[in-house]
Amino acid sequence: MIPKIIHYCWFGHNEKPAKFKEYLESWKKHLPEYTLKEWNEENFDVNICNYSREAYYTRNMAFVSDVCRVYALLTEGGIYLDTDVNILKSLDEKLDLKNGFLGMETETLIGTGLMAAPKGAMWVSALFNYYKRQRFINIWGHPMRTPNTKILTYKIMPKIPTYKRPKVFPMGFIGGDFINHTFEITPNTFAVHYYQGSWKYKKTLKVKLKNLAQGFCVRHFKTDFSK
Repeated sequence: MIPKIIHYCWFGHNEKPAKFKEYLESWKKHLPEYTLKEWNEENFDVNICNYSREAYYTRNMAFVSDVCRVYALLTEGGIYLDTDVNILKSLDEKLDLKNGFLGMETETLIGTGLMAAPKGAMWVSALFNYYKRQRFINIWGHPMRTPNTKILTYKIMPKIPTYKRPKVFPMGFIGGDFINHTFEITPNTFAVHYYQGSWKYKKTLKVKLKNLAQGFCVRHFKTDFSK
């Protein structure tokens, strides 16, 4: 059974957006018996693997979260929520799904803004082990910002035996279209993901070159630019 724990991540010491308070209230309203656990620098070791260390040291906090959320589900089980997810109704009826559950983000990609699993689930373990083998910064200093949705959909799930896979609900279980940014809500919608995409931002050439140099230093000399 999936334990009644809600995990969420906030790295970088920045102030949370005002909207988060609204989403947090929806968690408390519809999931009142759940323990809320924030993961940050104080309770998660960003040096647990090269991927999270390099992401943190180059201030790519969303990708630190990609590792941390998997670690949280692997070691404790529960439900992970992105901080821009609004809960619309109780998820209690889904807690008996023995391998956990997810929802489709698009017609082809599994979403990761809401992830639920019992402690030690095979697919979660496989995803965590994947990150442990990867580097976030390549040898030239360039960050490899592959979305975790693609990693989970194309690299992890095909290798998991069918009987060990989580239940993946169709689009509509989690309202919100990542491509078109529409938010259709149906009677089968349990949550809405607003896809703020904190990892997607435009940069000038000067900033790109600076980040490339910093990435090279992080990869090869373990320099910390997170502060």
